Amino acid sequence: MSPTVAPPVAPVPQGGTITLHIGEETFAFIPGKEIAGVDAGAWTYLPSKDPVQARTAAVLFADSLPSHIRLRDGGLDRITEALTTAADAEIAVPSWRLASDVLLSMANVSVAGGQNASVALDRIDGLVLKPHEVFSFNQAVGPREAKNGFGLGKVLVGNQYVTEMGGGICFSSTIVHQAVVHADEASGLTVLERHRHTRQAPYVEPGGDATVYYGVMDYKFRNGDALLAVEKQKTPDGMGLRFWRAVN
Repeated sequence: MSPTVAPPVAPVPQGGTITLHIGEETFAFIPGKEIAGVDAGAWTYLPSKDPVQARTAAVLFADSLPSHIRLRDGGLDRITEALTTAADAEIAVPSWRLASDVLLSMANVSVAGGQNASVALDRIDGLVLKPHEVFSFNQAVGPREAKNGFGLGKVLVGNQYVTEMGGGICFSSTIVHQAVVHADEASGLTVLERHRHTRQAPYVEPGGDATVYYGVMDYKFRNGDALLAVEKQKTPDGMGLRFWRAVN
């Protein structure tokens, strides 16, 4: 009886060590049989000159990044190129770092006010501020008019509530203020204009509100040294913002 001969083991293709710097995180890739995470910050990859295969591997890696990191435009291309070249390399990958994450309860917000606040945040969702650019709530959101999606709601004038178009929008300006004051120090955000209600706002801790009135009172802040992206958050019982700071 002939001895059993084990099938030959396919050799791991030759390739270099690729080190990716993404935000404050570092990921090292060494040649292996597939794209796979083997330890914290350590990956294997299959060296290949096939750009489609490299792209698939890059997407798989990007999807596994921690929730506080996202790739910026060009980041996926840079990783794909590195995996295709498969040579020793150390690469800074353009990315976004979560700088602020705020979600306020809507338990004490009226239906109409919540709808108007949501419309306002829709109008700044996806906004990207340049370094040192000044954000103006009134300029970014625009007039509180029906053609802009706003409806009637309650507005606090002095100590009395009256019904006006866009009433309740101050919930959204308060959310912006909370995102600014809770941003990480590296973002370098500076409040330039802020007004408080004449009464305590029921949806935020005392002193944490920011009221606006188009053409009269605005909320403004200055961005720091990096690009800053704005993302709306919405849950069944909450509304908020995330700020993302550009890195690399």
